[in-house]
Amino acid sequence: MPGSGDEYTGQSIVDDADGTSPTEAVQQLISAPLLAVAGGLSFLIGSAFESLADIGRVFDAAWSFMGSLLTSPEIILEITAEATGLSIAEQFGTFAWPVGVGMIMLGFFLWEQSGIGLPIVDQLWGRGD
Repeated sequence: MPGSGDEYTGQSIVDDADGTSPTEAVQQLISAPLLAVAGGLSFLIGSAFESLADIGRVFDAAWSFMGSLLTSPEIILEITAEATGLSIAEQFGTFAWPVGVGMIMLGFFLWEQSGIGLPIVDQLWGRGD
């Protein structure tokens, strides 16, 4: 549809230029491509900065992940120990402490019997040879 505003045709350009002087028409003719190029460069620069920001976010997320690998197991063990202690206290009352110690000893015994080793623990205990 010529002149609908959605697309430029020869007739719509002539209609838009109606009532302007030749000097203004030439200025618009020269400035339109310059504005288009400037807009494209502006978009390109903005995209580059967004990409750099996204790369920064990826590194930040990787850093957070590495930090959580080092600190989260400690937190998980602490919360699990609290929950287990509360459960044992509810079940065994005054005998909670000996039952808890017995469960820890049984856990270490079963771990030792399974043959699964932890390199750091084995090296500290001299079994890594």
